[in-house]
Amino acid sequence: FPVTIGSEVVGESDSAGGTRAFRWTESGGMQSLGTLNGGDVAGSYGSYAVAVNGDGTAIVGGSDSNEGERAFFWTAATGMVYLGDYLQANGVDVTGWNLLYGLGISDDGQTIIGSGTYQGGTQQGFVAFIPEPSSFSLLLAGVCWCACWCVGVVVRWCW
Repeated sequence: FPVTIGSEVVGESDSAGGTRAFRWTESGGMQSLGTLNGGDVAGSYGSYAVAVNGDGTAIVGGSDSNEGERAFFWTAATGMVYLGDYLQANGVDVTGWNLLYGLGISDDGQTIIGSGTYQGGTQQGFVAFIPEPSSFSLLLAGVCWCACWCVGVVVRWCW
């Protein structure tokens, strides 16, 4: 299912090498984003792109990897990386989380939503706010099926 923002289209495409996340621009055409731990080697893992930020420079989605299904973050500079590693490197405490799918990204690329597991529990939603370099406020919010509580910088709420 392709997603279009401005002149950028992202989605997944089947090819001889398997299912791959892609990005399309008018100037650059279609570009495979590869997979986590797998690159573009035929028969390796699959991936899919789900969302792109407002200027088309950041993409999130999911990819098979050596660790199973993992959420990814992609830019031209970083290539495809595990979303949890990207968030941790940018000041978001993801301790206890296994991020499975990146499902949305804000226009400025500072807020990412998706699905993952917390401390090995059931799958639940998350919202990650990436702080500005000068900001110390960190928040990773999860939605679950249990009681609500706040632990450090992780906020979880339920319905």
